[in-house]
Amino acid sequence: MKRNEQASLPAMGVITGDIMGSREADAGRWMPALTAGLSKWGQAGADWAIYRGDSFTLAVPAGQILLAALQLKAALIGSGGVNVRMGLGLGSLTFRAPEVTQSQGSAFERSGEAFDALQRKTLKLMTGDAEWDADWEVVLAFAMRMADHWTEAEASAMEVALTHPEWTQGEWAEALSKSQSTVSATLKRACLDEFTALLRLFAQRIAS
Repeated sequence: MKRNEQASLPAMGVITGDIMGSREADAGRWMPALTAGLSKWGQAGADWAIYRGDSFTLAVPAGQILLAALQLKAALIGSGGVNVRMGLGLGSLTFRAPEVTQSQGSAFERSGEAFDALQRKTLKLMTGDAEWDADWEVVLAFAMRMADHWTEAEASAMEVALTHPEWTQGEWAEALSKSQSTVSATLKRACLDEFTALLRLFAQRIAS
């Protein structure tokens, strides 16, 4: 985001997304997965909303927007059996309404613009800084080449690992009702270490 904006206004992250192939998919699977995934990040209405059947908006702190996006993707692939498209916007919050869909600020505007510009991509970030956006366009394109092809087992394991990074691998295995060796191999295929490094880098760059 622009440096003067970052200094003068609170940094907000907004995700605008929709479910891919929702009409053909089982809403009895993906809707509970979407609702549960969004609920991890705040209260319905104030922080997130589902509208037009398969579209949603989520407002989170700027430094956590990529984590929220990856958790949602993992939840929807793993538990919902569907993929998701998301436009991410970083910027200001100039008006906080009781309903997140009525809130205003550059973060909301950029999220909508990023979503509209997705084309064949499943994730796009806009911050108001063209150079910053161009750098992350490349990084996120590589990341989505992996995430978009997670199996349901890989996505389920990633959701648990991303949601509970403080847990041991044994605790992840228990939550997934799998052996520790199976979970370890699954997370290696899903590139947990690489995504963890990416999230750490993203948070550092936002804070700098």
